[in-house]
Amino acid sequence: LAAIGHAVFAGQPLTHRVITAYGDACHSPGNYLVEMGTPLAHIRKLLTHPGTPVTLIEGGRLTGREVDDSSVVSAATIGIGFDPVAKASHAEPCIRCGDCARVCPENLEPQLLYAARGAGERAALALDACLLCGACTVVCPSRINLNESFRQALASDAEVLAAAERAVRQQLRFAAHEARL
Repeated sequence: LAAIGHAVFAGQPLTHRVITAYGDACHSPGNYLVEMGTPLAHIRKLLTHPGTPVTLIEGGRLTGREVDDSSVVSAATIGIGFDPVAKASHAEPCIRCGDCARVCPENLEPQLLYAARGAGERAALALDACLLCGACTVVCPSRINLNESFRQALASDAEVLAAAERAVRQQLRFAAHEARL
């Protein structure tokens, strides 16, 4: 609201963003006014101890995604997490415990969505209804990153759909070309 007020009443462009810094590796968590375009590497140097290996998470704890130092603060950046690099904790096979289904706000079956391989199977299970909230990933005892898996599946399904739409348009153009000839 403040940015809208500055833009409408004062004619000032959006050049800064308030972001939340959080995480176990952040020695000064809090809200900061940061200029857009600031590299996350610079913010990491200011808010973490030097030499500490850190995983950067852009966004919130649940829905955020891991990014690298080359990323910059944009208008969409709401928070930056600084978590210490954990020892490799490899995901184990799903045990179908149902914990993820109990916490899903959309009452989906994440364990079934994860097991579904084809786009048709995922569509039948309503993957597009997934909010990508990350609750299922947090409670998974097998440490499976379900949220990232669903994010990738949705992107893959969108690519397949776009390719099918391009093919239909090409067929229509060809038919129109043949009709003209």
